[in-house]
Amino acid sequence: MEKSIFLHQASLQEDANPTKAFYSGMSPTNLLLGNEECETLLQQGLIEPTSSPWACQAFYVEKRSEQLRGKKRLVIDYKSLNLFLQDDKFPVLRANSSFSQLPGDTIFSKFDLK
Repeated sequence: MEKSIFLHQASLQEDANPTKAFYSGMSPTNLLLGNEECETLLQQGLIEPTSSPWACQAFYVEKRSEQLRGKKRLVIDYKSLNLFLQDDKFPVLRANSSFSQLPGDTIFSKFDLK
């Protein structure tokens, strides 16, 4: 199956001012792990350097699923940024339509839409 890349650019409201993330502190171990994860993602081309003034809080969770796989999960809290996004007038694809395009894929992301 031929894959195509979809590029989505989130548009901010015109009067939006950059958010400042609250730094709750990370242990030295988690900070090192975060730096290693970011370096790996940079090398894989999944993230890129930025000089954006926007910042969101990042932290690690270690719930049961993370304990079972033996690795903490990095979480970035985008709630403060989401408040300044323009409404997207396009509907989200149905799950079965999206899942049918996944065979053979190896990298996935999950969004918590609570």
